[in-house]
Amino acid sequence: MLITCPTISYTEPLACIRKMKKIRIFTVLILIVCCKNSETKTELQNTKIEINKNLIEKSLLFPFEKKLTEFQKDSINEYGAGDCWGNVQQYSKNKIEVGLDSTNCGDYGFYHSFYLLNNGGIRIAHLKESNTILGNNTNDTKYILIEKIYDYRKKPYFLYLRTDTLNKPNIDLIRTGFIKTELKDFQTSYEHLIMGYEGAWGMKVDY
Repeated sequence: MLITCPTISYTEPLACIRKMKKIRIFTVLILIVCCKNSETKTELQNTKIEINKNLIEKSLLFPFEKKLTEFQKDSINEYGAGDCWGNVQQYSKNKIEVGLDSTNCGDYGFYHSFYLLNNGGIRIAHLKESNTILGNNTNDTKYILIEKIYDYRKKPYFLYLRTDTLNKPNIDLIRTGFIKTELKDFQTSYEHLIMGYEGAWGMKVDY
């Protein structure tokens, strides 16, 4: 598209030139955004891989190929209120720590988080979650089951995710495989996990 400027006065051509620059900048920004969106879609398509649940690396799953009987139990914190009660525990051996944070909300579901830490930093987080969809009776009740694994041991970092809706709140019954996706924005997920684990130690029992 060709933009021309009428030369009527000294100020009008300058205004038109500024307008041309703004239009060009706006056009370039649109092209950049479109290209980035296209690249993101391509990256997601190229990095998503489904892995059979029986073929997942054992070191990614709690207890991360560690024998907790050989670890020292450092501390435990119990918390809860209303329908939700839980506790967080930490075990250590040399510079390796294993954290367990379990919350049970009765009929509403449960949240189990397992962490492999090294010098206080999360290397692997294995999360299991059940959310209840209450029906008119027991037979109508469904459970949304979610299992996630965050792998921060070495770059590139990955997320493994599988989910299913079943009649029983049993993670082992999930029929799908793990979808493996590279974590592009790994910092956000990492900080969220750190806040969740550290926050559990600060929670109290509220009767």
